[in-house]
Amino acid sequence: HAAGIEVHAWFAVCPVGGSTEAASDPRHIVNLHGPTQPGRENWMSVTNTGQTLVSNNYWIDPGHPDAAAYTADVIQHVVQNYAVDGIHLDLIRYSEDTTSTKGWGYNPVAVERFNRLSARAGEPPVSDAAWAEFRRQQVTALVRKIYLRAVRFRRNIRVSAALIPWGDAPASMAA
Repeated sequence: HAAGIEVHAWFAVCPVGGSTEAASDPRHIVNLHGPTQPGRENWMSVTNTGQTLVSNNYWIDPGHPDAAAYTADVIQHVVQNYAVDGIHLDLIRYSEDTTSTKGWGYNPVAVERFNRLSARAGEPPVSDAAWAEFRRQQVTALVRKIYLRAVRFRRNIRVSAALIPWGDAPASMAA
């Protein structure tokens, strides 16, 4: 700061740890909330086919409310306790394997929430437009939560994100 340089904290938001290097700290998120944890304690994203690893990394599921709250808490802690001018959100999304039809975001808690909110049952198909919208809303809600907490503690903080434009473009301006 003394030299006029802004300090921005960079967060790889959704990837939380690898399978090849086990976390030695029992309090690590993968140890506390990884795929071996039962029920609501498992915060990891999973594919519709049961895959839990993306290139040997586990990712939290933004559709799991406890995972989203924890993530926002971690970033808020940095904003509150360090003199940062900005926060940068990288990998704040569901992972996607663009070479297959695997769909991420099938954490059982997220699927249950989707079904409750949309009056459905069972596992939504990967191609389900309502399911895709639900997942987009989960990421948007997490970004919103992080942003609102950040500006509450640091009014002029800059919030940026690394975005990736996967998928087809809208068919028209109305889409």
